[in-house]
Amino acid sequence: MSDFQPVKPEQHQQLKLDPSLDWEFIARQHQLEVTVTEAQQAASSFPLFFIKNSETGTTSIAAITSFVMDSNVLTDDKGEHQLAYVPLAASLRPFALGIDPDNDKNIIPYLDLASSLVSESQGEALFNDGKATPFFQRYNQQLEQFYLGQLETGKFIKALEALDLIQPIELEITIPSGKKSTLKGLCHLNEKALNALAEQDQQNLLNQGYFAAIFAMLSSMTQLNRLIQGHTKLGEPISGINIVPVTA
Repeated sequence: MSDFQPVKPEQHQQLKLDPSLDWEFIARQHQLEVTVTEAQQAASSFPLFFIKNSETGTTSIAAITSFVMDSNVLTDDKGEHQLAYVPLAASLRPFALGIDPDNDKNIIPYLDLASSLVSESQGEALFNDGKATPFFQRYNQQLEQFYLGQLETGKFIKALEALDLIQPIELEITIPSGKKSTLKGLCHLNEKALNALAEQDQQNLLNQGYFAAIFAMLSSMTQLNRLIQGHTKLGEPISGINIVPVTA
């Protein structure tokens, strides 16, 4: 179980971190958060969808790594993989962002103290004489980059929603026996609405630099084949996938 705590020099002066990627964590994730600024890179390895948080109601971009909960068919817990890109949300683990308990207007680094990468004996120090080491400063810079990416993602999604370009979809998965199952809770771009956009709306999206991410998300659907191959390799063959728009 995770134990995320705000990183404070007075409490964590002795902490050290193994800078390796947390493949044990990544191997348990059937989806990984991706920011809009990462979309083009992430589309080289994952199918990208929109998902809505049922608790907060916020929508984000997710890289799907498996059709089964709590699993990842694109890698294992030893780091064996063929990924061209690992999203920041995963590569930054065991760090994450959270609200400063001393000032709820600030976002600060949190660290999963239960992670096997965290100890007081092995790895790179986070602090030296109460000050962040260059090692920890690099993580802080990446965390800031991730946070700014999240803000930009919110703007991107808001712009798409204003034009009704996001639609709920289901993935209809067929196995060789002909039996079908359905993966729900996903959204994707409404290509019909996108193609019918007024010229001014297209220009506005272009001016905001959003078409690169739009095309990346559309092209990422070819990565569904990687998931099919991954499941087949694990003895879970899939004969076909159909993307079905959900109508009201």
